[in-house]
Amino acid sequence: KVIGEEQVIVPEEPVKEHMYDVFDKKEHISVVMELPDVKEKDLDFKIEKNILKIKAKTINGMLEKEIPLTSNDDIDGIDNISFNNRILEIKLKKKKIKET
Repeated sequence: KVIGEEQVIVPEEPVKEHMYDVFDKKEHISVVMELPDVKEKDLDFKIEKNILKIKAKTINGMLEKEIPLTSNDDIDGIDNISFNNRILEIKLKKKKIKET
């Protein structure tokens, strides 16, 4: 940035990395993600081939995150979603394995 005849170096803002954890439990998989700059109405997600895809509008633009799920089990859909204090938790049901 140039001000008058002097050049001023303005550092770029660091890119915000949204942290998440995946918990593989017996009957479900729980994904917990910190989203401090997202509103609930701006969230969208889907599951494709054991990958949870999250899209959200943030104050800095669009967030797109692909989270590989730790289980080899097929996912049977979303069991529960909560978004409290800017923490997103998605519980995914596992398909029941038939015993032979």
